[in-house]
Amino acid sequence: MYEVHAFRGEATIGGEYSVEGHEPGTRHAVIVFSRQQQGSDLDFALAARRAHDNGLLDVSFDDGGRLRAEAIGSMPPEFADAYRAALEQGYGVVVYSEPIT
Repeated sequence: MYEVHAFRGEATIGGEYSVEGHEPGTRHAVIVFSRQQQGSDLDFALAARRAHDNGLLDVSFDDGGRLRAEAIGSMPPEFADAYRAALEQGYGVVVYSEPIT
């Protein structure tokens, strides 16, 4: 059985990251949703690898926690989509649109 953990931090947009409006080299706030075994410890290193696999560089997290499945109904659409992606393919990433200055 799986659960989804969410990790909040920031990352630099790599040249491989293909989201319109995100300039490579800019730093953005991110949330990485990571599927893990139920009851497992928060795996910050795994979340960072998954963000890196998604084209993000220099990933750092300042917080993490478990998400309750019933919370999906109250999430903004992009967060709910990332949660679903985590359940289906292992991870989902939300990159905030405004760069960190």
